[in-house]
Amino acid sequence: MDTIVPTERPAPQGQVLNKIYTLPIDRQGIDFDVDQKQDPRELMAEIAGILQGNRPDPKENFSTWDKLRDKFFNGPAWFQGFRNQFTISLNSLGILFNTAAVVASNSTFFSKSTAEFLDKKSEWFSKYIIPISFSWSGVEALMKNRLLEAAARIIPASLFTVLPFYNLNLATGISSSLNYLFEHVMDRHDGKHPGGDNMFKNAGAVFKSSIDVFKDIFTLNTSKESLAKQLGTLFMSTGSLGGLAFAREKRDTMLARIFGNMRNIGGLIADWKLIFNDIKNDDRRSFDLRFVGSLCSTASILNILMRWVDPKLARSLNHIGIALDDLGLTYWANQSSKRDKPPTKFLANSLAA
Repeated sequence: MDTIVPTERPAPQGQVLNKIYTLPIDRQGIDFDVDQKQDPRELMAEIAGILQGNRPDPKENFSTWDKLRDKFFNGPAWFQGFRNQFTISLNSLGILFNTAAVVASNSTFFSKSTAEFLDKKSEWFSKYIIPISFSWSGVEALMKNRLLEAAARIIPASLFTVLPFYNLNLATGISSSLNYLFEHVMDRHDGKHPGGDNMFKNAGAVFKSSIDVFKDIFTLNTSKESLAKQLGTLFMSTGSLGGLAFAREKRDTMLARIFGNMRNIGGLIADWKLIFNDIKNDDRRSFDLRFVGSLCSTASILNILMRWVDPKLARSLNHIGIALDDLGLTYWANQSSKRDKPPTKFLANSLAA
């Protein structure tokens, strides 16, 4: 299952991105960052100027890039609504198209021509429209100055257009394994992005930490991550890359089955974390995780079975699997929007399995 990286909430009044105003003002009053060495008369004059509306705009010193980022995350309300609902809308349509294709292909109510039409249009939508939502999440990652994460979402999305319908999950597997790798990196930096808010420092630090993570994975050093997390990353990355390299156009050859099933087993390991989460203080969130994990794991199982059955049944299973993936993503994004909180990195990266 692939997910869109969680959207970032607009910064509170008094903040722009990660840059804090001096003497920020909010609706509850004034919160002063007082310099203990500042002359009291200068401080009072500064306070009086702020209360009279004479506070200088800190954005004047922003670079063009930071001004663009500020508009992206703190822009007009209509744009923020669009930003939060865009991927939900696309994936909701994906559910509709794939479900209609399955029903039409397996029902005597629809004519053969109608069933074939819906089947082809559903495949077209999954290959050319759904990738837009992945690319959009890459744009959001770029706006957060996370260059490698942006590439991990945009590049795999471009593979959708050249892969057969039954191998689309090899492309999502690339993004999934990289997402899981980024979670490893953040865990090693106390849940923070190494390199801070500088795009290139962040990319360099993530790349360096990723090498260390892969060293531990291939040497089975479990001192920093559990064996399950390491196996999930290893299976997803190896299965996806191997499938793209040796069985890109195949569904049911030996290599296609080996690499395709490795990719989906890696996804099942990640989904296991969602289903058997240990959240104790938020029953609603715990239920949401279990529900989404169940949808995603079912899709992974169908993708495994799809490589062992006849072509017609394989297409139906593939349609159902994609619809379940889209449903899981749409459900979680919608629930996150209602809670007015971004999804945790734990879910965001596990969903990408």
